[in-house]
Formats: sequence, structure tokens, C-alpha cells
Amino acid sequence: MGADWTKFEVRKYNSPNWSVTTTGTRTATSTQATGLTAFSDFAIGQVIPTTPAPPTLASPTNGATNISITPTLSWSATYGATTYGLEVATDAGFSNIVLSQSGLTSTSYVVTTPLLNSTNYYWHVNATNVAGTSGWSANWNFTTIIAAPPAPVLSAPTNGTTEISTTPTLAWNAALNAQSYTVQVAADAGFTNMLVNVAGVTSTSYAISTPLGTSTLYYWRVNATNIGGTGA
Repeated sequence: MGADWTKFEVRKYNSPNWSVTTTGTRTATSTQATGLTAFSDFAIGQVIPTTPAPPTLASPTNGATNISITPTLSWSATYGATTYGLEVATDAGFSNIVLSQSGLTSTSYVVTTPLLNSTNYYWHVNATNVAGTSGWSANWNFTTIIAAPPAPVLSAPTNGTTEISTTPTLAWNAALNAQSYTVQVAADAGFTNMLVNVAGVTSTSYAISTPLGTSTLYYWRVNATNIGGTGA
């Protein structure tokens, strides 16, 4: 445990009791102050514990962006600490705490209840041992990643339309925060027999260049992707 190695207490055993005979600064002759007078006497020394220093935060780094909504928060071990406490809040003053943990025995914690997307969070950690609990570490902050975009709304050709070109242009409405789209065309509603499967489309339309069959029913769909993932 953490201790001030210049401080000690010496306990003298005089059956059946232990008594504190010396508390003070360690010197070469400290044990001479215990008052041992008989061969059967016995003394032990114990370094007095001190409260651990606040931990140093490690990850996510201060000001980090695009952090998972279930992040792993980690910090450096503090000498003498036996457990740690953790707080996460939406404000720098920690008046709106969304996560509070104590008694943590490792130097990391995985957030299991998802945080909100696109939100700035503040976090700090303290350390505890038998002598007490440290102050909080420095307050760090991170911003969570944006949410995956919603499914685009298809626009043309409209559902059930007939007499469509064999090289149609498929179009849809832009999805919120989408960076690219994937277009799929299939000969069955389950999309097991796909004829077109193109990812990375950055516009809101796609022209099919290889002619489809005539007088044939086709199914099509589009999904949207961004740094937060791919929507339904």
C-alpha cells in the first residue's frame, strides 16, 4: 500500500498485548526507543500508510473525437491504490453525472450502457486505500461518434412501376449524415439472387449500365453509411 517511508510505528509485544511504543521519524536507532528489557520481548515496525495520489488518465486522450458509445476508459496505476472511482458527466462541473463507479480494482473500465452519439463527455478518476481517497484526477473530455444514418427513402422508379428501361437510373432521397450508399438489385424479394451490388456510391442516384432482362420483375434497395456505421 502507499506509505510515507519516513514515518513508522513500532509495536512491542508483551504477552498478551501489543503496544505502540514509538511513532515518528525513522532513524538508525529507532528500535532503541521501544524499551525492550527482556529476552522474551519482541517488536515489529510498520510503515504508516498515506492516501494515494490522484491517477493520471490515459485513454481516450483529452479532446478525442469519434469515440465509441461504449468506450474503454483507462488510467495509469497509482502507487499504493487498492481501488479506483470513476465518474462520467455531460458537463465540466460534474453536476450531471451519467456514470459513477467505485471499488474498481483494475485501471480500466468498459462502459456497457451506451452513451449518446455526437455528445461531449467529461470524465475523471480517483484512487483509494486504507488511508483514504485521493482527490480527482484532471478532468478530460471526449466526443462520441455520430450515429449510423437512417435508411434512405427510395424515389424513382416508384414502387411497382412497369415499362422501365433495362438500364434504369435508380434514385433516392439523401439520408441524414450519410457519406456513401450501397445499391442492390435482385431478381427475388429475399435478395439471394443479386444482379447489382455496388457500395461507395456518393450521389443519390445510380445508373445501371449492364442491361437488365426485359419483361422481368426486379427488386431494389439502398442503405447508407458513415463513420458511425451502416444503417438498415
